[in-house]
Formats: sequence, structure tokens, C-alpha cells
Amino acid sequence: MDPITEEQLLAMNRHILKNDEDNRPGIREGAGSDLYFQLEAINYETDPIMKASLAIYTANSHIFNNGNKRTAFGLADAILGEYGYYIDVDTEELIRFSCWVGGIIPDDVDKDDVIEEIIKWISARIRAFKL
Repeated sequence: MDPITEEQLLAMNRHILKNDEDNRPGIREGAGSDLYFQLEAINYETDPIMKASLAIYTANSHIFNNGNKRTAFGLADAILGEYGYYIDVDTEELIRFSCWVGGIIPDDVDKDDVIEEIIKWISARIRAFKL
């Protein structure tokens, strides 16, 4: 898989928000370094589930002005799709989980523990495309 670029992620954020009333795509002021480091971590990883988990974790960083959860899950879906997988989940469960990931995680909760929970969640729902 080719490295994901900041431009690609911004294009995804713009696309996701194109019909949104609160259409404010782009990186939140001061969040550029967060985006850089998170993309570096995603691109460095070789395991598709870990890559997708790191992508979903970006929802908690609130990098974008709007659409953080949608962009994070869109990125995870694109990553998994590149490897021939998708997440088999109903809309209600996806909303609940994305709200948990994108919510305020207390300071005493370790980032690695959150990522581990995301890995477990994806692993239980990942399916291969049938060709």
C-alpha cells in the first residue's frame, strides 16, 4: 500500500463534508503536527488491522474542523479495502463505537489501551471481500 498523504486525507475530509450544513473541511488550527505524526504512524505500520486501528484513533485527536469520526472511519475503511477487507457492522453499532472513540477519553486512560480496544473491535468484525 502506498503511503497515505496529508493531501489525500484532506480530500477525503472535504468529500465527506461536501453536503454537510457545517461544511468546514480542513485541519483545525494547531493540529497540523498531530496529523503529521499520526500519518507517519499509520504509514509505518504494515499490519492492516493495526493501520486501520490507528486511523480510527485519529477521531479522538480532533484534527479536523469537522467530520473527525467520519474521516477516521473512512480512512480505516479505505485502508482495509486496499487489503481486501471490510468491517461488517450495522449503522447503530458503528455510531456507538465511533462516539466512544471520538469522545473525550480521560487522561488516566492509556492511548495504547484505547488502540488495543479498537484492534479488538475491528478483529471481531473484519471480513474478506468475496471475489
